[in-house]
Formats: sequence, C-alpha cells, structure tokens
Amino acid sequence: MLGRSGTGSGAVASVAMRNLLQGTATLAAGTATVANTGFGSNTQYIAFVQAETAGANAGHLHVTRNSNSLVITSSNAADTRPVRWLVIRIA
Repeated sequence: MLGRSGTGSGAVASVAMRNLLQGTATLAAGTATVANTGFGSNTQYIAFVQAETAGANAGHLHVTRNSNSLVITSSNAADTRPVRWLVIRIA
C-alpha cells in the first residue's frame, strides 16, 4: 500500500516512491534515450515501457541501459510514437 496510515506504512511509502522513476519520451528513428542520474551503472531495476498510441510504423519496444540513461528501442526504425516508461529501482 502506498499510503499513510496509523500503522507506520508512511515510511514504506516514502522509500517506495524514491525508487520509482517515470516519464514520457518520443521515439525518433525508432529510438529514444532517457537521461537520468537515477539509472546509475550499479543500479538494478525493472523497466516497463508502453506506447501511448498505435501507429502504422509500430514495432516491438525494448529497453536497455547505457551508463546513466535508458535507451528505448523499437524493432521498426521508422517508429516515431510517444512512449511512457516506468522504472522501479530494486538495489
């Protein structure tokens, strides 16, 4: 639960919220790079990405890490859709 209550769950919620990063990006030539210092090279994370719209050039999306950034890539280099991303840092 990510809410505050009389049982002390607020501390858990604060830690959980610090470990969530989210945003939007737009693919250009099938790729978008999201720079953020929260994506350090020693950070383990789970990343989710979803296209905001369908499109004629829609491809399959995948995410990789490059130093302090996430790279969102489509299997179709002509893909220019906007995407939403969510990262949960786990270590």
